[in-house]
Amino acid sequence: MKNIIISIILFALCVALVIGTVLPVTELISDTGGEVYNTVKQLNDNITLN
Repeated sequence: MKNIIISIILFALCVALVIGTVLPVTELISDTGGEVYNTVKQLNDNITLN
């Protein structure tokens, strides 16, 4: 019984660490993607105006 409880606690810690790492990284990636999209859109608008 003690081993099962320890296993559950370790699994929960691993899940918390993965969530704590993955969510900030995905937020950074989405912010970067938005900036790249806006930059490309501005460049495209400048090219089509000239």
